[in-house]
Amino acid sequence: MNEDVTVERARSLVVVYRRQSRRNYALQNEGVNAMATASSTEVVETKLNRALELIGGSIDPEIAESYSSLEERILAQALENVELAERRLREIQKLVGDMSVAVA
Repeated sequence: MNEDVTVERARSLVVVYRRQSRRNYALQNEGVNAMATASSTEVVETKLNRALELIGGSIDPEIAESYSSLEERILAQALENVELAERRLREIQKLVGDMSVAVA
């Protein structure tokens, strides 16, 4: 059940992020000050670079084809990484449990 909560939390974050991205896009299209946009663009680039580092520096080609924006790709890859980590954790737990039974 804890795994479901983690996956649902990640998916919720994706939804929230998409809403925020739409708001940010709308603000930019309303003629936000060019200077503020330039500095905020630098901040966004820095954050995107850090996010890419955190997901391992690469995005699965299938994910890259499925999402149009880099932000969506990063979030989708992060979710995929969480799901992979959960599968690995379950496998490790099973292996350790099997070892416990064998030793006993």
